[in-house]
Amino acid sequence: MTGHDIPMVLKGITDTVSDDVNEAVKPATAVAGYSALPEQLSLSPEKLLDGFDGPAAILDRRGKLIGQNGNGQSLAVLFSSNGDPAIRGMLANVIGGNKAVSEKLDLPELSGGGSIEVSLVPLKDETGTSFVAVLSRETTMERNFINALLTSRQLFKDLVTCSADFAWETDQNGNFKFVSERGVLGYSAHKLNGNPPRNLLHHKHDKSLPFPFDSEVPLEDAEVWLRHADGTAACLVISSVPVHSETGEWLGARGVARDMTDTRERDQALERERNRNELLNTIVDAIRNEVEPGRMLGTAAEAIAAAVGARHCWVMRGDPGQGFLNAAEYGGISSPIPKEASDSVSEIMLHGDPRGVVERQVGMHQILTAACRYRGEVNGAIAISRGVDQADWSEDAKALLAGVAARVGIAVEQISIHEKLERLSRVDELTGLYNRRAFYEDLEARLAHHRRTGRSGALVYVDLDNFKMVNDVHGHSAGDDVLKLLSDILEGGSRIGDLTARLGGDEFALWTEDTDDEGAMTKARLLMADAEQLRTYSADDEHPLGISVGIAVSDPRSSETMNEMIGRADGAMYDVKHSGKGGYAVMLPGGNIVRGT
Repeated sequence: MTGHDIPMVLKGITDTVSDDVNEAVKPATAVAGYSALPEQLSLSPEKLLDGFDGPAAILDRRGKLIGQNGNGQSLAVLFSSNGDPAIRGMLANVIGGNKAVSEKLDLPELSGGGSIEVSLVPLKDETGTSFVAVLSRETTMERNFINALLTSRQLFKDLVTCSADFAWETDQNGNFKFVSERGVLGYSAHKLNGNPPRNLLHHKHDKSLPFPFDSEVPLEDAEVWLRHADGTAACLVISSVPVHSETGEWLGARGVARDMTDTRERDQALERERNRNELLNTIVDAIRNEVEPGRMLGTAAEAIAAAVGARHCWVMRGDPGQGFLNAAEYGGISSPIPKEASDSVSEIMLHGDPRGVVERQVGMHQILTAACRYRGEVNGAIAISRGVDQADWSEDAKALLAGVAARVGIAVEQISIHEKLERLSRVDELTGLYNRRAFYEDLEARLAHHRRTGRSGALVYVDLDNFKMVNDVHGHSAGDDVLKLLSDILEGGSRIGDLTARLGGDEFALWTEDTDDEGAMTKARLLMADAEQLRTYSADDEHPLGISVGIAVSDPRSSETMNEMIGRADGAMYDVKHSGKGGYAVMLPGGNIVRGT
C-alpha cells in the first residue's frame, strides 16, 4: 500500500469513527453533559497529517508507517524494525485495547536525539481495519528546563546548606512548618516542626528586638539568642523574609540562620578584656598621677570601688609585726577591715591561690579580697565589699581586682621606698636621731600648734666638751661610740612626743613637751648625771669628756620665732662653754641667763 492509497484506506476516518470508539465516546459526552456534541465527526487524512504542527504519522496494525507529514521522519525511526521494543509493545497495546495512550520518549541519536511526547490514537476504517494515528510534539526544551530546574533546586539546597546552618519556614501561626533535615541546636527537624520558635528563646535575648521567625518585614543578620537542647545559650544570626498570599495576607516567614555562638562569645570575651584593660588603665593612671605618695592608695581605693561597683574598699599594707594594716579606705563612714578579709590574704599566702582572689560572705556583706605582690612576695591586699542584696561578684570583677592588685603591689612598694628615703633624709645615719632639717621642720610645726593651744615646751641644746681630743687620742671609731652613747642618753630620757636630734658634729638637741623653766632645768640636771658615762672615753684626766647644756623655754603668748628661740638656746649653751664647761643654763626671753647649780 502506498501513500496514494491513504484516502481509500482511511475513508472511515473521513466518514465515521469506528463503532467501538463511538460507543466509548457517547457515554463520556453524556456523562460530561455535552448533549449538543455530534455523534460522528469527519476528518480527512491530509488535514490530520498536514494540519498538525509537530511530527505526525499513520501506522497500520503491524506498525508499518503508511503515511507521515513533513516532520514525521523522527517517528519513522521510532517505529522501524530497529526501534525500541517497548515502543512497539505500546503500539500493540493501543491496537489491541482500542485505547489512546501518551508517552514521553527520548529519540535515538541517529534521529538527532532530543525528547518528544507521543500520543497514539486507535482508528478503524469502514471495513473495521485497525490503524493508529501517531501525533507528537517536541519536549526537549521542556525536559531540559525541568532538568535545569531540578539542578537549580539542588544547587539552591546545596548553597543553603553551605551558607547556613539551617533553613526554616514558619506558618501563619508562627510555628515551624519546615526545618532543614539536619535540625539545629541539638533538636531534630522532626522535633521542631509544628512547634513555636519562641519556646526556644534564651533569657539573654533582647525581647524588644524583632523576632525573625514571625516578622512581617524582611530582616537581615538579626541576632537572636536561643536555648540549646542542653540548656546553654546559642547565638543565631538570621536573615528572613515574610511570606504573603496574593491578597497580601501574612502566611508566615522563611529564612536561613547561622550559629554564631563561638564568634559572639569570643567577641564578648575580647570586649570584656578591653573593658578590664580600660578600667585597669584608669585606676593605674589615677595612682600614677597622684603627686602625694600618701594619697596614692586612697585614690586607688576610690577608683577600684567605682570600677567594680563596690560599696566599700580597703587597701592594706603588710606589716612584719602586725599583719595587714589599713592604709587607705573608701566608702563613706570609716570602718575596720573585716577580719575575714585579712584572713583571706593569709589563706592566699598559705595555699597559693592561683588567682590571688578569695570570696567570702560576712554577715550582710559579700567580701572579695585580692593579695598585692611585689616580686612574688605579698606586701598588701585589697578588699572590696557589697551587700548581699546586690548581684554576686562577676568573674570580670574578680579578674579586674586581681589585675589591680598587681599594680597596687607595685604602688605599695614605691610608697615604702619613698618612706624609707624620707626617713633616711630626716634621720642621722650614725645615731638614728633626727637630723637638723627634720628636727627644725617638726619643731616649727610644734611651736605653731603651741601658739594655737597655749602649750609650752623647752628646747635643750647639748654640746660635747673636749670631744675633739677623743678623736685625736682614741681615734674616730671611739668618737663614733661616744656620739652613739650620747644619743642613747638623750633618747632614754625622753618621753613620748619629745624630739631628739643630732644637729651636726658633736652638737645635739632635745625638745620636751609641756615643760617650763623649772622642768627644763630638772631635765638638764638628769642629763648631766647620765653624761657621767662619757668620762671613760676622755682623752686624759685634765680634759674630761662631758656636756654643756643650753635651754630656751617657749612662750605661746610671745611672737618669738623659732630661729629666735634657737638663738636663745644656743646662746645659753655657749655661755656655759665660756664659763668652764660641764654645766647648764637657761636664757630667758629678755636675754637674761639663769645658770644651773
